[in-house]
Amino acid sequence: MKKIASAISLILILSLCFSFVSCGSNGDETDTNAKIDATAEEIASAILSKVTFTDKLSAIDSDVAAKLYSVEDGVKVVAYCGSGALAEELVIVESTKAAVKETFEKYRDKQVGIFEKYNTDEVAKLNSAYIEVFGNYTVYCVSPSTSDVKSALSGLTK
Repeated sequence: MKKIASAISLILILSLCFSFVSCGSNGDETDTNAKIDATAEEIASAILSKVTFTDKLSAIDSDVAAKLYSVEDGVKVVAYCGSGALAEELVIVESTKAAVKETFEKYRDKQVGIFEKYNTDEVAKLNSAYIEVFGNYTVYCVSPSTSDVKSALSGLTK
């Protein structure tokens, strides 16, 4: 009976240890709970100043962007798009809803299908697109250097 109790105790202890390990962060995840003292425009400006874009990006109207990216009414959207020949763009949505991130993932997948037909060089950019929740915002960025997005955002946290 003591052996059974010891075995059960050992199993419980090990399962508790594994649950703590699985909840840990590897440091590569975006901090969705980050305290940000910045507007969507300031976030866009920080990214535009630190991330390399091949295409020239231009701001688009918030209402047009909301429709283009299928964002619900009343949600603030700041967006910059390129010429259309390249996949590069930057969108910041003031929302932390998981559905917004999923919307961008679906949008990116649709873009991959489009660019596979006429500009396959852009598919790699789309596959490495930055799509994360950062504080109160969801950020979508397609660039040759999306790895620089995280460093641009880190300067905005408290």
